[in-house]
Parts: sequence; C-alpha cells; structure tokens
Amino acid sequence: MAPQCVRLAVMKKGYAMGAFGLLGAAIVAGAGLLLALSFLEERIIFHPSRRIEMTPDILRLPWDDARVTTSDGETIAGWFVPAERHFATILFLHGNAGNVSHRITSLAGLRSSGFSCLIIDYRGYGESTGAPSEAGIVTDARAAWDHLTKTRAIDPTRIVLYGESIGSFPVLSLAREIRRSGGAGPGAIVLEGAFTTALEMGRRIFPFVPLRWVIRSRFDNLGAVKEVDAPTLFIHAGRDEIVPIEMGRRLHESSAARMKEFHEIPGARHNTVWIDGGSRVVRLVRSFAERALPRS
Repeated sequence: MAPQCVRLAVMKKGYAMGAFGLLGAAIVAGAGLLLALSFLEERIIFHPSRRIEMTPDILRLPWDDARVTTSDGETIAGWFVPAERHFATILFLHGNAGNVSHRITSLAGLRSSGFSCLIIDYRGYGESTGAPSEAGIVTDARAAWDHLTKTRAIDPTRIVLYGESIGSFPVLSLAREIRRSGGAGPGAIVLEGAFTTALEMGRRIFPFVPLRWVIRSRFDNLGAVKEVDAPTLFIHAGRDEIVPIEMGRRLHESSAARMKEFHEIPGARHNTVWIDGGSRVVRLVRSFAERALPRS
C-alpha cells in the first residue's frame, strides 16, 4: 500500500474511533444525567425550609399550635388561625418551597374575609418530622383533614381545600379519596397556580431527556381533577413563569366539578399572586365559597 493510502486509512480509522468515542462519551454522560435525576428527584421537586422565620404574632393574629400524627407515624406541625367573624374553614396546603411562616400574609387576608385557617407544613418542612415525598404529602393532608373534621368537629361541607402550586396535588388527591370513600365534603376547592402532571413540568425543564423512563413521581393532577366533582375555583398568575397558565386552563377544562371558575391575576408571576393580587384573591375565594358552600 502506498504511503499516502496508508496515511488516509489511518486517518479514516482515527475519525471512526473519534466518532465512536464521542458517541460513547455522550451515552455515558446521558446515562449519568438520568441516574442523577433519578437519585435527586425529590430534592429537585421539594425545597423545604426548616427555619420558622415568624409566627402570626407579627400581624397580631390569634393562633394556636396544631400538631397532628399521620397514619405512618410522622408529626405534622401547623397553625390554626380562627376568624373573628367565622364564615367557613380553609385547609391551606402550600407550595414546594419555604414553610408555613412564608404564608402569613395569605392567612391574614383569608381571615379578614371570614375564613378560619389551618395551615400545615408537610413532612420535612418547618417543624414537621420526616422527609417529603409524593405519597407522604397526601398522607399529611389526610391527617390535617381528620384533625379538622374529627378533633375540631368541623362540618366537612364547610371546609374549603386551598392548594397552592404543588399543594394542588394533595388537595385533589384528598378530595378524590373522600369522594371514592363516599365521605362528605369538601365544600369547595381552590387551586392556585396548579400544574397538570410532573411529567409535563419535567419536560419544560429537561426537554431532551426521556423522563417517562426516569422519574417515579407522577403528581397527576390532570387525572385527579377528572374525578373530583366538588366546586372548584382555579386561580392563575397571568405571567406565571413556572407553571404556564395554559396548564391551569387545561385543568379547568378537564375538571368534573359541578361548579367551576377560572380567574387570571393579570401581571402576577407564580410567586407574586398574593403580592400583586391579594385583595382580589380574597374576594374571589369569598365570592366563590358563598355560592358553593351549603348554608350554615
């Protein structure tokens, strides 16, 4: 073989080896990413804060410490804030970041409109024991519901379930569980910044990753909302940069609720609904509850 041909053959072999090397590196990197996502899944989803930065005392709200034990033995910490002119009770299930101390403004606004509120920290948040998980936060919501309906003997048909962002999942899961069991309540549901499924949310963050084969969590709000017939109010930020408003609209359209409404908070972002439209949110919730709840 002529020297030039030998050099050409060697170059071609080098290119082939280089191409296979790059392909192999890409496969290894991709596998590493999938493995990391699988192991870090719950850390990606949940962002709990242990530090209670303030209590309702800062706004001079009356409150008492509410601690409940879940069916699997965790202790869930929360606050019960009674309304001065009581109209109904709200079980407030917050989003995936922070803890109860970051929702005091929301509690104050709802209380001013006649709602007594129970807000809890999921397991792993604030002073609650354990670590958060998809199944765990639903169990926590059930324990809080039992605390209201059994320990405090509150009429379940006068309870409004309020789900903020990821809190929409335990709200819908709890409402579906109650309906399947033939139990009474809830009187109404409020979903703020609700998403469709974990898979669709994940695809927004990792559009080129085959998440269907990686993530274990489903957070299937889209499936749950089709089974829940309780009156449901959907509230969504007009400029939501985390959960697209189209997801909220899809949930509203798919909802089996016997009474349902969708309201946009113009100009608000995912985490500024109560900053940009707090007074409007309070009015929407009160107006909807007045029409949805049975007369006391």
